[in-house]
Amino acid sequence: MENLEVSTFIASTPEPQRSQMLEIRSWLHGLYPNFKESMKWGRPIFSLEKDLVYFKPTKKLLTVGFFAGHKVRTQPELLEGTGTGMRHIKITADGHWNRALLAQWLEEMNG
Repeated sequence: MENLEVSTFIASTPEPQRSQMLEIRSWLHGLYPNFKESMKWGRPIFSLEKDLVYFKPTKKLLTVGFFAGHKVRTQPELLEGTGTGMRHIKITADGHWNRALLAQWLEEMNG
């Protein structure tokens, strides 16, 4: 379910991060049609029963963060972060991200 605040945030973000967020957002909703969107801490947040994913765009890249990234068992070495729970990946201007792996991670984090 798309949220107006999230849509406004994404629309105001410069390229290429805007297109990256739109692509990943659409993909997330295709994977989990019941994903809820909100703005928290100045960032778009995607939740099911709990917060799972956030976007943090910067001038050079898009950080896609995972609130329960510590639960990832499939290729966890590809995630960055050393906190107790959160992990993230960085998507650069080339826009490359692995849909199959991200889907696996979401399954592991949501399980």
